[in-house]
Amino acid sequence: TIWNLASPPKKLGIVGGGVIGVEMAQIFRDFGTEILMLERNERILGEIEDEIGKTLIGLLEQEISVVTSASIDGVSGVPGDMQVQYKTAGGEAKSFGCDVVLMATGKRPDTSKLGLDKLGVALDGAAIKVSATGQTSVPHIFAVGDVVGGYMLAHTAATQGRVAASNLLGHGGEYNQDRDCGVTFSRPQAGFVGLSVAQAKAKGIDAVEAKMPMSIDAKAMITGETDGMIKLVADKETGRIIGVHFLADHTDTLIGTAVMMVAGEMTLNQVARAIFPHPTQTELFGELARRLLNRLRRTAKK
Repeated sequence: TIWNLASPPKKLGIVGGGVIGVEMAQIFRDFGTEILMLERNERILGEIEDEIGKTLIGLLEQEISVVTSASIDGVSGVPGDMQVQYKTAGGEAKSFGCDVVLMATGKRPDTSKLGLDKLGVALDGAAIKVSATGQTSVPHIFAVGDVVGGYMLAHTAATQGRVAASNLLGHGGEYNQDRDCGVTFSRPQAGFVGLSVAQAKAKGIDAVEAKMPMSIDAKAMITGETDGMIKLVADKETGRIIGVHFLADHTDTLIGTAVMMVAGEMTLNQVARAIFPHPTQTELFGELARRLLNRLRRTAKK
């Protein structure tokens, strides 16, 4: 309902530091609004790679007040004159006076009115439990999108829908979250494709990564868009690229190349040998692949 406001508030309290909270904070700050963002976890944007998230906090804090590990004690008042009471990580009680409060604490599936219990459809918490094909515990019933949990993103739901339709028609196919992606339209934009090193290792994959700051890229220097970095993650055993993580201007465009790398199971050798045009930010993909290959070769010799 935030878009129903007649005009930008002078002060905005945001409860929640996920994608919606961060994007709205950036937008309303551009309108001249004073922002306080409160996040209960240790950092904002918990779904993105750890270093990317921490670096973005540092950049956001130049314009927006961000309090992590915060606990909300209460919200009071009426629109135009509201108070948010909270405690910091150290237990200090504070209050923020603002015009309105945006509750951006995330989404969760609502399956309560679907009568799934009558059909015998199994749930995983509030979400419908499905296989990689979209099939529920009742063979002829499939479910896709936000109702199954996971990444609640439009392109995720569309992909799951195509997979379910393909299986219903007998053609097969699976949705693989490990190859999914997302972009947060902050400034610079955060984004991910596939797995981080931590996620990969949790799955038993011996993963390695290389990272490069945008500040060394010629195109970024030309356009003055030098904040952030790109990280490349690969399976050490096979050399297959399993993740790419972004904090960069134009992540929404750059990420397409990374999506093809991960979806196409490309290797470090393939990307290292590819010819990227100069001066473009895509050059960093080749540089990252070559850097990671060289590191692995040096390690192997030892």
